[in-house]
Amino acid sequence: CAQYLTSPTAPYLIAKAYRDAGEQPPILVVCVRDPIDQTKSWWRYENNAMEWGRSMGLSEWNNDLRSVLYPPNSIFEALEYSMSQYTSDLFIAAEALVKNMADKLIVSRSTDKFHLPPWAMTWPGGQLAGIGRNSAYASNISRYEKVFQDAFGTRVVSSLKYDGHESSPLSLSVNNSTTNLEFVTVIPIEYFSCGSKICDIFSSIMKKIGNRERNLALGQSFYCEETLTEMVARATEKKIHRNAGSPMTNILRTAEPTSEDENRLACLYKKEVLMLESLCGINFGWKTSL
Repeated sequence: CAQYLTSPTAPYLIAKAYRDAGEQPPILVVCVRDPIDQTKSWWRYENNAMEWGRSMGLSEWNNDLRSVLYPPNSIFEALEYSMSQYTSDLFIAAEALVKNMADKLIVSRSTDKFHLPPWAMTWPGGQLAGIGRNSAYASNISRYEKVFQDAFGTRVVSSLKYDGHESSPLSLSVNNSTTNLEFVTVIPIEYFSCGSKICDIFSSIMKKIGNRERNLALGQSFYCEETLTEMVARATEKKIHRNAGSPMTNILRTAEPTSEDENRLACLYKKEVLMLESLCGINFGWKTSL
């Protein structure tokens, strides 16, 4: 889910839940698509949802949870709002709140329940605060990796380092070393149309499951190439249906993303895509990769 991947609080809460239960860390799977398409899709979805709410008479905004700047009127304004100091401070505060609380509960072995305040759920500043953040895949995935490494005492990803705060997108730099992700498996959406590629991804996930369970027999059955081939064949017997992106409703036509918006998004995400390709060892071939 793009929302939980981008959330400044979710990695800490998930890691704590598994540690409290005495479980090994989960295997996280992130399906990614061209960040330009992702951003445009989210912009349309949220605006259509707000229009639906207005049609039911929901016309008042809780500015205490967002701000008087919400909602932005164009995708350009949404990008500015998402990357503004106001929104960045909210994300940083939400992360610090959960990180500090999770650390205290882990140290004390407390079973006390912890509730997020309304302003910190799920994207501080409102749903459209995710514009500019939910397609920052490399930053978001690396945040999960770091949080889980800290929680479960595993190796550190050495090819990425933070230039800023963990909740700030576009804050990573890359060196020339090659590093594999330990907790996160990345699947480009295009792979679902290619049997051999999705087979390789399934193999990677199942090997992680085998290692996680420390069950040799289970691991061997998952590694079996014939088993994987059969699974992929069954999964691809029927064509995968993807819903077409919904255009803006008539009243919102003027807010449709323009070619200028797409160019701005391409520039914004170019570094993120480069970092993700380096992190995963995959050339995505997206518009932002060209």
